[in-house]
Amino acid sequence: IARGYDSPPRFLNFYESLDAQGNWQRTRAITVAVQMRPGEYIGEFGKGIDAALAQVKTQLPEDLILARTSDQPRQVTENVDLFMDSLYEAIILVVIVSLIGFWDWRSALLMGLAIPITLFITFGMSRALGIDLQQVSIATLIIALGLLVDVPVVSGDAIKNSLASGFPPLIASWLGPTKLITAIIFATITNIVAYLPFLTLPGSTGEFLYSLPIVLTCSLVAALIVAMMFIPFLGYFLLKAKPQLPIEQRRKQGFAAFYYRIGEWGINHRWKVLLGSFILLAAGGLAASRLKTDFFPKDLSYLSYLDVWLPEDAPLSATNDAAARAEEVVREAAQEYGKAHPGKDGKPREILESLTTFVGGGGPRFWFSVSPELQKLNYAQVIIQVRDKHDTNDLIGLFQKALDDKVPGARIDARQLDT
Repeated sequence: IARGYDSPPRFLNFYESLDAQGNWQRTRAITVAVQMRPGEYIGEFGKGIDAALAQVKTQLPEDLILARTSDQPRQVTENVDLFMDSLYEAIILVVIVSLIGFWDWRSALLMGLAIPITLFITFGMSRALGIDLQQVSIATLIIALGLLVDVPVVSGDAIKNSLASGFPPLIASWLGPTKLITAIIFATITNIVAYLPFLTLPGSTGEFLYSLPIVLTCSLVAALIVAMMFIPFLGYFLLKAKPQLPIEQRRKQGFAAFYYRIGEWGINHRWKVLLGSFILLAAGGLAASRLKTDFFPKDLSYLSYLDVWLPEDAPLSATNDAAARAEEVVREAAQEYGKAHPGKDGKPREILESLTTFVGGGGPRFWFSVSPELQKLNYAQVIIQVRDKHDTNDLIGLFQKALDDKVPGARIDARQLDT
């Protein structure tokens, strides 16, 4: 095995970051891509990488920089935290809405218990089907939070109505949900079928979204199980019979009276209501036709990247010069953005964390939706890492405009990561 330098070079790698004096330094670099094996836990994977880097660092020169360009464990941890925040918010909102709607703390508590029980069953079913807790499954659970409370709410309300009709708690707890079992099952099936077409998507897109309909189906089936088993069991102990006014009297007071008048007017003027519905449908279709379509939305990420293209016959040195100039323009634009958007102390913020550049081809796959570019002397890729991921969306447009104005002779596209 011969060791040496490739002369003339055909591929270069650079890393740029702030030094101890606050100056940007561009140095040669080696990028190592490490991917997790299927079935492992991303948190333990991240800890293992940290331990390995700490061990290797003791054998390397002190001035050698070890840094992460793409940190998937960090991204997943933040997404899990986002899901937990959404979960807590959903439980609080369900309890508040139940208090307002039922005006009964027992019903509110019952609905608040339904969400975590449903999620525990969903986790178990997903695990049995081999679905890990990853970005798509987490996003699916956040979507499902609004759906999985529907049938437990209906089941709990049916128990209350049976209690109000004079049935003893033991009978009311199963009679109420049983009366509505057909409607509950078909509502669940309808929601499941609406998402099943995702399983037919071909290629990498279908592989990426494969877990979405499966996790959603698991959550809806779990909600059905909770509505027909756990809600009756908990309702037997929690819910109490409360006298209700006859329906004729409820139609004459409060919100029910307003709703009844609206419904009665709609029935008496059904043709006007139908015409208004068609007008709203047409207006909605017109508005939808003017919306920009994007199958994968842009991800809220610390990373974005530049594709730098020169003419086909450009040498590697010219590509490197264009990439270095692009880095300089990005730093200047980020500095101006930091001045225009200062921190809480009123001082300009440091926006950029690092710049990683590959000249002569794309770097290793750092994001699942970004395919590495083959080695070409006229191509360079610059990976931009910011300190606050909420700045990424605003910076992309600024970077693109500055690069178009200040880097002649090269076609540069500033790109945001897709979800």
